[in-house]
Amino acid sequence: MTTISDGLSLLLLYYFTIGSLIQINIVNITSESEVKSSKRKQEENKEIYRRVSKAIERCMVEEKAFLDHDMTLKTFAKRAGESSRLISKTINEMEYKNFNLYLNHYRVEEFKMLIGSEKYQKYSNTALAKEAGFNSRASFYKNFKDIVGISPSDYFESLNQDTI
Repeated sequence: MTTISDGLSLLLLYYFTIGSLIQINIVNITSESEVKSSKRKQEENKEIYRRVSKAIERCMVEEKAFLDHDMTLKTFAKRAGESSRLISKTINEMEYKNFNLYLNHYRVEEFKMLIGSEKYQKYSNTALAKEAGFNSRASFYKNFKDIVGISPSDYFESLNQDTI
């Protein structure tokens, strides 16, 4: 009985080993035309990402779309003249986690610029955050700390220490 069970075990082991080897060979066999097609598609995608990233940067830098408190991926996509899916994929390719983080990055940078401006010296942090495009104080504080690594108050204090 044990001989039969050992024989069956060996037979199954042999069957799975052969099956695995055949599967590996099938997966590894690709034609030269498939490889070229894949490379061509990658180059086309890179070109699309370059084009869309220029449209994104234009909207953010020249038009300052991030200042709009109600900006969403959908409204931004309309403004940029691209699909929201393509905008999202491009931003992910640019190494930002998502559209909202990307948008908030620009808002934080705007806040940092405003805080150093003489015109806005008398504004509170919350008022400056609204000027930079944030909807709420809580959203501003959370995103500022996530992006810069310190709270806005600590950042403001560090600026005051640098000028003294």
